[in-house]
Amino acid sequence: MIVIQLEKSSDTFSPEFRPNNHLWAYVETKLLEGKVNSKNEVRAALQELWANIPPELTQNLVHSMNNILQTMIEIKGAHKKY
Repeated sequence: MIVIQLEKSSDTFSPEFRPNNHLWAYVETKLLEGKVNSKNEVRAALQELWANIPPELTQNLVHSMNNILQTMIEIKGAHKKY
């Protein structure tokens, strides 16, 4: 079995300000559900997953940008406090 760790963005904003992280989390979850035993299988699985990302997922991420940008404006680019 191959252990997979996808590199994520290292910028300083809170995770909810990075819609790409939501996309990579989806890909990582789906990839880990499958059985891959070699680099070639990982590559093939990633290509298959990427080609079949549900359009609803990307549409939701695009639509979420308005809220993300509004929040960024409100907190003036600072870290979001929880």
